[in-house]
Amino acid sequence: MSDNILRSRLYCRNCQIKQLHELVMNQDNQPLKYVETKKKKVKHRHNQDITELDAAKEVSLAASNSIHEEVECLFYDKYVIVKCRGCGETVSFVKMTTNELAIESVEEGKDPYTYKIYPEPPRRKYRLQGKYSFQHVPQWIKELRNEVVRAFEQGAILLSLAGLRMVTEAICKQHIDIISSGIDSNIEPIPNNLSLQKMIDILLDHNIITKPHHVILQKVRVLGNKAVHQFTSQDRDLIHIAIEVLDNLLYNVFDLEQSKLAQNDNFTF
Repeated sequence: MSDNILRSRLYCRNCQIKQLHELVMNQDNQPLKYVETKKKKVKHRHNQDITELDAAKEVSLAASNSIHEEVECLFYDKYVIVKCRGCGETVSFVKMTTNELAIESVEEGKDPYTYKIYPEPPRRKYRLQGKYSFQHVPQWIKELRNEVVRAFEQGAILLSLAGLRMVTEAICKQHIDIISSGIDSNIEPIPNNLSLQKMIDILLDHNIITKPHHVILQKVRVLGNKAVHQFTSQDRDLIHIAIEVLDNLLYNVFDLEQSKLAQNDNFTF
């Protein structure tokens, strides 16, 4: 395996599985990295490899313990930028940690490093599986929605709530622009400075959203306002449900009309 490829597989937030990663290189074909070394005196168990976790535990033991000896050990923290070899596009930041004893005693083919990748992998319970491909959702709204999902998976509750409100406003503005462009010249145009509450009402008035969607969007608006202005958090399961509802709404208001079945004029009832 090339020296530019990490030996251990790390989580890719795009592939949503563990993949091999390679170092990102600069213009001189050198890896973008920073190495920090630190020397520690640690208690080392005889005939046993040492790890940083072992070191933390052994330092606290009494020096009189006969099965330990005090040794000087260099620890290495290497910080690198990597790219997933699975999707070929996702870039992450990785902290690689090892020590000289681990490097000396490691078996051939084994990886002496431990890794910490950033952004961190989502907690398994809250790793969202997308149900929709969103073929016709405007790209800027899709990217906004994806940022909300990433924030939620990383446990950023307040950011998730603020982001959900932003997605709601994005949906409203996109459709109000469409409504405004089709309004008869004899009808009073829709003002530009509407509140989000009023914009949601207009979507209901024009049958773009259903009454249940209207109720939920108004709740998302209020929760987002409280998160931004009062720093009020909410239960993660509630946010999970809100994301799934907005996903369903995105599909209904952007993709459903463009589906093959909806476009098939030969279908008769």
